[in-house]
Amino acid sequence: MLEEHLKQLALELALPTIPTKDGNNFFPIPLEGDITLLIKEMPLGSFLTASITLLPDDAKKEELFAHLLKANFLGQGTGQQYLGLDLEEKFLTLSRSIPQDRSYQAFKEALEAFANYFEYWREELQRIFKQPKEQL
Repeated sequence: MLEEHLKQLALELALPTIPTKDGNNFFPIPLEGDITLLIKEMPLGSFLTASITLLPDDAKKEELFAHLLKANFLGQGTGQQYLGLDLEEKFLTLSRSIPQDRSYQAFKEALEAFANYFEYWREELQRIFKQPKEQL
């Protein structure tokens, strides 16, 4: 089902090619600029993720993580997506699950919501990294 949705999405977005699996079984979906979403088929649906920004390398990570935990609490600041770290703990990520029984329209709306929250958090994190850490 995911591959069919991706074919239709590629046509609607006029992507140069239909996304194909990479070595980790993710389908990369290139969007405007430097944004690439990764989606993977799972037993009960799909897993969608994207790296937002490089994790800052300083001693004040606890304040940043506290801020992100508040956003994750009940999905209030993330629209039911969740903020986290990649496997190497180098990048802040945004991720979500998409149930398998979604129509194409619901799938597309889930991707659009994800992309909107991704952009919001990329801008928010840029703002946070520029301000003094004590204000997090």
